[in-house]
Amino acid sequence: METSQYFLKFLAIALCLSLSCDKVDLKDENSQVKVKLSLQNLSKFTYVAIRHTGPYEDFDLLKEEFLYEIKNQQIISTGPPFVVYYNNPENTKPNDLHWEIGLPTAEGTMVKEPLVLKNWVYEKIAKVEKDEEMLITQNIYPLIFEQISEKKLTYQGPTAVRILNDIGNDTSQIGKTEIWIPLVDNSHLAD
Repeated sequence: METSQYFLKFLAIALCLSLSCDKVDLKDENSQVKVKLSLQNLSKFTYVAIRHTGPYEDFDLLKEEFLYEIKNQQIISTGPPFVVYYNNPENTKPNDLHWEIGLPTAEGTMVKEPLVLKNWVYEKIAKVEKDEEMLITQNIYPLIFEQISEKKLTYQGPTAVRILNDIGNDTSQIGKTEIWIPLVDNSHLAD
């Protein structure tokens, strides 16, 4: 599937996703949906991004600009697209939200504004895999961060949401996604 088609399908549903993280089942009391949290080590990687400050309602406009620039600059993808969220919408004014749309690419790729070349540097993450009917309420957040804390880990950076498969034209079916929550190991600290 062509990158722009994949992105159109991905980006149409990315804002519908909520954060969700050795394997732990997390279940929202108001939902029948479960998510599995696992700890994973990643390799650093390069990605191209378009940054934004403002409300998530700007998503469609940013998506269109990003897709245009990806095609125009002939960027070659090395992995699934994702959205990176730098702050929490629950305690940040909409006009102050920092987020970006990204696409992994080869190291050494050249980009022109408004695209920027960035590096994902977070090597330890809590990963949550979600399948099928995954519109989970924000009630899942406390469960995730409770599990992270119990493992003596600390959330350390932005959260990324990746779409891993083709969801077709029906955006009500999200398909398989991953939520990445960067972590720091605090097990060496005394209780």
